Amino acid sequence: MNRILTTTLALGRDRRGVTALEYALIAAFTAVAIAGVLALLGPRLSGVFQTIVNALPSV
Repeated sequence: MNRILTTTLALGRDRRGVTALEYALIAAFTAVAIAGVLALLGPRLSGVFQTIVNALPSV
């Protein structure tokens, strides 16, 4: 019983898991933000690239 309590207390003081979780949340929010921006700007970017393709000479 004493060993379980000691292990539990040691895990409670360990902050490495918290840091990993914070980095995972930052990565998830960044991915969501990038997806949102691409969803909003996708049609506009498609038009820009189509204009560039149309301006290139045919081979």
